[in-house]
Amino acid sequence: SASGCNIEFDRIMGHIDVNTSGGNIIGEHVVGRIIGKTSGGRIEIEKIWNRSFDDHEIYLKTSGGKIELRLPSDFPATIDATVINRRSTGAIDSEFPLQITLDDNDVLANGSINGGKFSVKLKTSHDSISIEKDLVMKYLLSLLIILNMGFTQDANDVEEVVEDIIEAGIDSAIEDEQVKEENQEKNNLFSDEFTFREDVTIDSGEVSESNMRIVGGNLIIYGTVNGVATLL
Repeated sequence: SASGCNIEFDRIMGHIDVNTSGGNIIGEHVVGRIIGKTSGGRIEIEKIWNRSFDDHEIYLKTSGGKIELRLPSDFPATIDATVINRRSTGAIDSEFPLQITLDDNDVLANGSINGGKFSVKLKTSHDSISIEKDLVMKYLLSLLIILNMGFTQDANDVEEVVEDIIEAGIDSAIEDEQVKEENQEKNNLFSDEFTFREDVTIDSGEVSESNMRIVGGNLIIYGTVNGVATLL
């Protein structure tokens, strides 16, 4: 949990439960259960579908900000989304098939996708909710459509092309992430951001003004954090 600061995390091979009283929650490549709540910021989450984990529940709530959730196209979920105090169905935009309705001053969206095994609940006030499909799967689907429209008539050719693109895309993504990490580590040497590779505790009465990057540890807050805390 945090008080008045942003929370960022990436490549979480497990479950995560975060709460901030006045900041944004930004998470990428999260494998397990995701619980995120903020009193005054936006929430952006990218979910990874790993079948070796049993719990993939998602619960995201903000009292005043946009929620953006990206799900794999084959993720089995029952989605329940609510935007309070909005009178337009455009407040909820989903690339998955959901039933969107108006209920008094609220916008509701619900539906089951791919068997609906895991609960996905999203709630915000006065803003909007966006639910997107994984971009990689969208690109592959577009490629299949183009190939099947006449560029090739051989199904084996289509399969080989798709496999090549997947492998190339994964290798490229890994290389990009490695370069990004190396550049970030270099930038940290010349900024006011401090990198920790262990648990960090802000004691009661303590006020932290520094920007922190915590790698492999936890942020435990009893005092106040005015800087940006990034958890990796």
